[in-house]
Amino acid sequence: MTALGVTDIGKRRETNQDNYKIHTTGEYCSAVVCDGMGGANGGNIASKLAADAYTRAVRSGMSRLRRKAGITREDLEHVMLGAVSRANTEVYDKAFTDAEYEGMGTTLVALLACGGHIVVVNVGDSRAYCLKKNVLVQATKDHSFVQFLIDNGTISPSQAENHPNKNLILRALGVNESIEADTYFIDDCVAVLLCSDGLTNCVSDEDIRRILRRKTSGEEKLRELIDAANNGGGADNITAVLYLPD
Repeated sequence: MTALGVTDIGKRRETNQDNYKIHTTGEYCSAVVCDGMGGANGGNIASKLAADAYTRAVRSGMSRLRRKAGITREDLEHVMLGAVSRANTEVYDKAFTDAEYEGMGTTLVALLACGGHIVVVNVGDSRAYCLKKNVLVQATKDHSFVQFLIDNGTISPSQAENHPNKNLILRALGVNESIEADTYFIDDCVAVLLCSDGLTNCVSDEDIRRILRRKTSGEEKLRELIDAANNGGGADNITAVLYLPD
């Protein structure tokens, strides 16, 4: 199993408030993408704090699981939810104790693969996609205002593309003392992509599918995704992490 990532400032931002972190051993692979928010420096701090804290907690949780025979996907889910909670606490505490960072937060989307199991967790509108043979499936559901409107039938997915509140998210890490995250189990995938909305707001799902299906290296696929987002306007920071089972 292989995981690799890339982040780019885009064309319109003065700083990059995205962060990603990958940790791979011979037994498991952990990857996380965070897209920060909250002022000039708050987003940078929130996303880095969250990515680092999440990864440390996963490493600790997976170390404890080594003593368990037959690790299940529910075991992985438990580790990930604990890691999300730890990351939320670290961001929240920093914002609570330092007035400079008051109100900062971050999205989070992460993957943990071990023993043939792949589990994904998300908070906010950073996404995970799963490539199954020739089909690209969005594995996560956005915690966003436009997704809420889609779910209750107020607008269609096509109308959501240009909605004035498209970037309004309903959940973010570090904003409240506790956090609710969603988990998903993934099977039979050729690749899993984790990404911030700087990619998905500028590149269509069909173009993502086309790029991921190309017979090129993982590094080349990621560079193509970044280039496509910048060619599509580069309106935000762009981060993509690609997981290849084998």
